[in-house]
Amino acid sequence: MKYYIDFDNTIFDTVSFYNDLLKLLYDNGITEEYISEYYNSNGMNPLRLINSINDVEIRNRALKHFDDTSKYVYQDAILFLRNNQNKTFILYSQGYIDYQSKKIDNSGILNYFDDKIISEEDKTNLDIDYQNGIFIDDNAKIINKLIDKKAYKIYRIKRKNNRHNSEIVDDKEVIEIFNMSEIKG
Repeated sequence: MKYYIDFDNTIFDTVSFYNDLLKLLYDNGITEEYISEYYNSNGMNPLRLINSINDVEIRNRALKHFDDTSKYVYQDAILFLRNNQNKTFILYSQGYIDYQSKKIDNSGILNYFDDKIISEEDKTNLDIDYQNGIFIDDNAKIINKLIDKKAYKIYRIKRKNNRHNSEIVDDKEVIEIFNMSEIKG
């Protein structure tokens, strides 16, 4: 059985990572207005936003934020991965490939995974065997689609400060957890 484990807000504290990045940008004179206008015109890709900054020093400071993202990895996720190295783990993530890759590749977790899938498309439309997979995710919309795909088992992780926590999953077969140490089997 393969475990498909989401990255953002499941293994990685994306909220803190992004808030720290915004603070760094604001502290270096990049305005909220500039960021908002950039995202409205170009999509919400923080890496591309950074590369749009003309000031090389500010751009380099912001890019340095991606050099070591390991401090944003949840400790319970590391313990779960370490304690279950006999299992097949696939990291799966949805988002801009360049942005996701930069966070993931510098997180220090890839050695625990047998494969990595990053898709800019809906990750519930991948060519994988959903019915024989165990999925760990935080996003209720994705989880509801996994239910429709008849995934073998689904864990919904509810991390502190996660915007998806209030979204409803209407299936009593989905196992809600608050950290990865609660995963059984």
